[in-house]
Amino acid sequence: MAEMAKMDNLSASHTIAHLMSQFSRYGIPDKGPQFANSAFIKFAKEYGFEHVTTSPLFPQANGQIERTIQTVKRILLKSEDPYKGLLAYRNTTLEDLGLSPAQIFLNRRLKTDIPTTSTLLEPATQSGIDVRERLKTRKARQKQQHDRHAGPPLRNLFPGEKVVAKHQGQWVPATVVAKHVAPRSCVIESASGRKLRRNRLHLRPTNASNIPTQKDSVPINNKVPGQDVEPHVAPPPYLAESTSHSGDTCTPVVTKSGRVVKSRNPMNL
Repeated sequence: MAEMAKMDNLSASHTIAHLMSQFSRYGIPDKGPQFANSAFIKFAKEYGFEHVTTSPLFPQANGQIERTIQTVKRILLKSEDPYKGLLAYRNTTLEDLGLSPAQIFLNRRLKTDIPTTSTLLEPATQSGIDVRERLKTRKARQKQQHDRHAGPPLRNLFPGEKVVAKHQGQWVPATVVAKHVAPRSCVIESASGRKLRRNRLHLRPTNASNIPTQKDSVPINNKVPGQDVEPHVAPPPYLAESTSHSGDTCTPVVTKSGRVVKSRNPMNL
């Protein structure tokens, strides 16, 4: 169930204070939010939950949180009172589950400013197994929709393998150092010796011998080094026949796209 808190300060200490307040209401989670600093690492250790971070430059790995943020942003934009908007969201039935977030979490509907009967507000215990099965079916359906448009799975990279990595808007040469503990993440070492963490989607293996240095790195929209050599296009057989006649006033020329154009012979002008 989405939670929202107004924060005038985004420092680690203020964030931790708000999280401690949430934990006191709902309990300590198994895995913690995506903050990477010494204060939050210490906080996770004291409260005993696993501190998991996602790959840099890859918000898709934290899709559930990103989706919740979009929902809360829409509530803030459309509601004069954001707390009433959040209350309405928590009380709205999810179409594919048949239950509202409040019913899943609290086993009851929430009272709002819309008139309702008292019987509808009574607790109605839901079978935990039934709800989990519905959520499992929902996730399987979402995965099926995603896989329709996703490409084939990328192979694993091994330590010592040469790659080009996405960094500051460019593809730069690097070497795989190790597999990160997080799924689909690797630790790489750039040409300058700096170690970085990147998602597998931002790493492309290469066998090119002339890998450019960071100064000569190529933009993202360009082809990856080792794949930018255009195939040689052999001239069509009629080209030799047409150019073998000395009396021709026009010489066929084949462009890179394969189109044949006739340029006038300057000797016959």
